Amino acid sequence: MTPIQHLIKSNLINLIIGNMPTFVNGLRVFKPNEKAPDFVKANLVINCKELVEFMRANHTDGQIRIDIKLAKTGNLYAELNTWKREKQDHPFGKGKTYQEAVCSTDRGTQDLSKSYPSSEGDIQTSSIPF
Repeated sequence: MTPIQHLIKSNLINLIIGNMPTFVNGLRVFKPNEKAPDFVKANLVINCKELVEFMRANHTDGQIRIDIKLAKTGNLYAELNTWKREKQDHPFGKGKTYQEAVCSTDRGTQDLSKSYPSSEGDIQTSSIPF
């Protein structure tokens, strides 16, 4: 068995290829010109046809995320961001609003409308420190 056949059989190639970055086809990134102002961070060259094809093939819910990265050689490149957030339960509990979750105590739910003045007439200007 050749070394290549061994790699394929042991699935090491799949592991290596799985970690390969997906470069954005149709988008080239360059460092700005030396005379460019400090607020210019990169120059982009876009091949519209290639980029549209890439976006159609790689979008999720009508959008793609692209990271501009710095290679070990010092050059910039565009990579498809494939990170996906894991689905989690709602932090406030199922069916609870932010107010219900925050105002909920062991003694029950507080009524925030009683905690704050309901109109400008309820505010006494003498109590404002400025």
